[in-house]
Amino acid sequence: MLDQDPEHAEAQQALADLLIDRAGGPEAGVQLEMTPELTQAESLLEYLIVVEPVTIAARWSLGRLLARQGRYAEAIPHFEEILKIAPDEYRAHLFLGGLFRHTGDSEAAAEAFRRYARQEQARRLQATARKESEELAKKIFGSIQ
Repeated sequence: MLDQDPEHAEAQQALADLLIDRAGGPEAGVQLEMTPELTQAESLLEYLIVVEPVTIAARWSLGRLLARQGRYAEAIPHFEEILKIAPDEYRAHLFLGGLFRHTGDSEAAAEAFRRYARQEQARRLQATARKESEELAKKIFGSIQ
């Protein structure tokens, strides 16, 4: 196993993701049972979060791993923390909605899905506005090199 050294964080993240993928593939619908490999992946991800608290990748991986093991309540704080660290990670709202639904909190699920829908719509509008602005600039100024 890789040394638990912050300099190797990227490699440890890759190893954890590989262990998760080998255990059941990246498909979200596949329920994962606890295995030694997944225990190792979970430990690696928890270590990375302690070493680098603002890491988003490790939180995504750990949250998804916990959810795929049916540990929904344990996964929720990781996605909430992602949104604190990076509010633009709007897809975390979608995951939270599903997690809250699985834990029986329908109000929190509905709110998370609403936030996802609002941010997704805003993202699409921004992309459309950017594209239209670029096209208009090309018409006015010609091709910019």
